[in-house]
Amino acid sequence: MLCNREYKEEGCKIQNKIKNIQSLASIIIVTFNNLNYTKECIQSIIEKTSYTNYEIIIVDNKSQDNTPIYLKELEKQYSNITIVLNEHNYGFAKGNNIGIKKAKGDYIILLNNDTVVTRGWISGFIKHLERDKKLGLVGPVTNYAGNEAMISVPYRNIKDMDKFSEIYTLANSNKLYTNINMLIMFCVAMRKEIINQVGYLDESFGIGMFEDDDFSYRVKKAGYEIAYTKDIFIHHYGSASFKKLGRQKFIEIFNENKKKFEKKWNIKWTRNKYQNK
Repeated sequence: MLCNREYKEEGCKIQNKIKNIQSLASIIIVTFNNLNYTKECIQSIIEKTSYTNYEIIIVDNKSQDNTPIYLKELEKQYSNITIVLNEHNYGFAKGNNIGIKKAKGDYIILLNNDTVVTRGWISGFIKHLERDKKLGLVGPVTNYAGNEAMISVPYRNIKDMDKFSEIYTLANSNKLYTNINMLIMFCVAMRKEIINQVGYLDESFGIGMFEDDDFSYRVKKAGYEIAYTKDIFIHHYGSASFKKLGRQKFIEIFNENKKKFEKKWNIKWTRNKYQNK
C-alpha cells in the first residue's frame, strides 16, 4: 500500500525500511475522462499491491469530467502519487512518454486506467524481468485483449475476479509465452534500461493504436524477447476511451495508423492470434 500522508509516522518508517531493499517500480497511468474506471483502478492498486517501493504517475489528457479534481486530491493524500494535468489531449503515446520522463524507478509499468490489478502483480513482473535479462517486455493475461493474452474467464462480476485470479495464476506459475508478435499496452512492464535503448513510444501515432505494435517491434529488433505470463492476471474493461469515438472514427484511426506502421518498418501488419485458454 502507499504511505498515506496522514498515516501514522511509525507505520511509514517501517515501510521506508522495506523500500530500501526493493527496487523502485514506476506505474504510469494516462487518463482521459472515465472517472469511475480510474477510481476503481487506483483503489485496486492501493488495496492489493503488497510490493512496497512503487510510485504512481498519473498523466491526465485534459479530462472534461471531475477526473482532475479527483487526481489532485489523490496527490494531496498520498506521498508516492504524482499528477500531471496536460493542457491538451496529447494521446496515448505522448501521455505515457510524459509520465516515463518523470519516472524515477528501475522498472516501468504502463497501465491503462480501465484495469483492475490483482495481488502479486508488481512482484510477479519484476521476478520475470530479473530472472531473464533477455526479456525486454512482459505483460499479463486478461479477460479482454486483441491477442494471445486474452483468456476465457468464468466470472461475470468483478467481485469474483480475485478468487479466479488466485486459482488460475497459482496453477500457471512461471508459465511464460514468447512466441507472440506484440504486447498490448493496457498493462506492460519493463526495465528502465529498455526505454534508454529503444526510445520512447512513437508519438506520431497520435491519439492511439499501433504504438504498442511499434514498441514491441523495436524491443525485439534490439535483441530482446517479449512475452506474456499466465501467473499474472489483470482485469481489463477494454477500449474505454476508444469506444466513445464511435465505430467509424475508430476504423479511420486504425487504418491510418496501420499504414504508418507498415510504412515505417516496410512490413505487412498481420492480425494477432488468440489462444483463449
